[in-house]
Amino acid sequence: MDCKTKKRLYRNFKCLNKNIPFFPFQYFQYYFLEYRGIPHKQKIRFDGKIAVAKEEDLRELQRFFSSKAKKFERRLKKGHLIVIAQEQDGRIVGYENLDFSAVHLERHSGIEIAIPQDSIYLYDAYIDPQYRMRGVWVGFKNLIGNLMVEKKRNRLMTFIEWDNPTSLKTHLQFGFKIYEKRCIWRIFGKPLVKTESLTQNPQLIRALLNH
Repeated sequence: MDCKTKKRLYRNFKCLNKNIPFFPFQYFQYYFLEYRGIPHKQKIRFDGKIAVAKEEDLRELQRFFSSKAKKFERRLKKGHLIVIAQEQDGRIVGYENLDFSAVHLERHSGIEIAIPQDSIYLYDAYIDPQYRMRGVWVGFKNLIGNLMVEKKRNRLMTFIEWDNPTSLKTHLQFGFKIYEKRCIWRIFGKPLVKTESLTQNPQLIRALLNH
């Protein structure tokens, strides 16, 4: 089976899980990446505000991204941070979530992700398509670099799902490196995980970006 067929099957299977309530079997393939050190600040074209969301920003987040209203509220209550990009007219056009705790529960697959004391876990980032070429994502990393210094952390970690080569390419170009692959079978809600340590190399990158 070639890579394109595998990718199509993977996406079809995700659609089944999304559209059929209580579907008993799920499969996820995650590639974990890390960035070591404080990111160097870069200039961006976005002229709005990039900041850590405060309680008064929660209502605006929930208004613009209503499907995630309860998730945002729950995350802030847990002490997670949400970095937002806000246009001059007040519209929130992007966000990224940060977890500083010891363990993060990834709700889709049901796995627990250990977060070392020197690390920040990044998850659930979104940028309005009209703003994706204006440096908003890099602006998030500029601000997160400040938070790393403040919180005395020197490593960022995240994962990219197998069928998202665009996001993977963005992370690799920024300086993230692949270090682990996890295949997760979730059967009747219970995750079974196969973990494989990886060493980033040109062959691996080509395989992931060109599948």
